[in-house]
Amino acid sequence: ELPVGILGNHRLELVFPAPPAPKPANTGNEEGEPENQPRDEVFNHYFLVEEYKPNTFQIAFAGNDFKLDSEKATLPLQAKYLLGKPLSKAKLAWTADVRAAGVWSEAFQDFRFLDSRQTYYWDEEGYHDVPDADQEHDLITGQARTDLSDKGQATLEFTVPSAPFVKKPAVITVRAEVTDVNQQTITESWSRTLPSSDFYLGIREMDSVSGTGTPVDVELAAVGADDKPWQQPVDAKVTVEKVDFVSVRVQTVGGGSNVKTEAKRTVVAEGPLRVVPKGQQGAAFAWTPKGPG
Repeated sequence: ELPVGILGNHRLELVFPAPPAPKPANTGNEEGEPENQPRDEVFNHYFLVEEYKPNTFQIAFAGNDFKLDSEKATLPLQAKYLLGKPLSKAKLAWTADVRAAGVWSEAFQDFRFLDSRQTYYWDEEGYHDVPDADQEHDLITGQARTDLSDKGQATLEFTVPSAPFVKKPAVITVRAEVTDVNQQTITESWSRTLPSSDFYLGIREMDSVSGTGTPVDVELAAVGADDKPWQQPVDAKVTVEKVDFVSVRVQTVGGGSNVKTEAKRTVVAEGPLRVVPKGQQGAAFAWTPKGPG
């Protein structure tokens, strides 16, 4: 926070380190000045200052009262003026959406968790989407326009589908927009992450190119829903697949034909691997590519 001066101004002083000593110069420029001498640098930055006008009311979500029963969710909210008086006869518009969440752990920064397979591939014609790859999208699961009660309250009801998030955590985001009788509009949002498992597995990032006949180590790690290292051993199964993209001619309506690309997956190696807690010496799953691909 910047200190305020007697005129309502803000002042900030930045201290830069001393420039390095100039290198000896044997020649001069066209004006006869030595080369390699430090020069004064001037930088400008512009910003806009406006008069601060606080909102006359606020929106508060009752996150502690959020409930999820099977796929039905409820979330209360309340809007009130800054002095505590509730907003009556106010208009409310809200939406709720659900999307897949990622998993990242500071303890395993070079590991990729969940299903992190590429959804595209490259050939001599450029980049293409992998056929049948899962594309992640935000799902709008509830939206409505309504009036707040005389106490400035409302309970939002929406769904949280479980099928798309069986193997990955889900993030619920609710956005509410309230307009009072004076036509002032305030927007507020609320979000919560729902874990899909007690722990998640991740694989250490590997070189994108490996030579045929060169052993490759597959290392795994486990983190809890809190993104911290999982403290129990986990027995996992490692499966290595080779993906070939095959062009297939299919018949279209009217007797014509078209060409589409299909992904052909072949298991080239698999086996068990015990994932041990961080700090313990664990083994890696080793396999050797026998051919290009």
